[in-house]
Amino acid sequence: MVRLERQTKALYEMCAVALVRGSATLDGADEVGFKIDMPIFTVSHVANLTDTHPQTLRQYDRLRLIMPQRTEGGARRYSLRDIDRLVQTQ
Repeated sequence: MVRLERQTKALYEMCAVALVRGSATLDGADEVGFKIDMPIFTVSHVANLTDTHPQTLRQYDRLRLIMPQRTEGGARRYSLRDIDRLVQTQ
């Protein structure tokens, strides 16, 4: 897992919020430097962003609907692409 600087994480957070609000898409995000598949967000963070219960996110993973990457310790980490998929399914 890559550890991000505070400013970089804040930029990804702003992008995730824009995705959830529907004011942004991932179109062209790669071209401006966002790594949309980089695992950044925890289950609790995504749950708060998307107003989804954490157990629902875990169930989506078990059902293979949205499959976040895992840390070495097994914790789920969601990418911008995962958040975008989740928003599109809601």
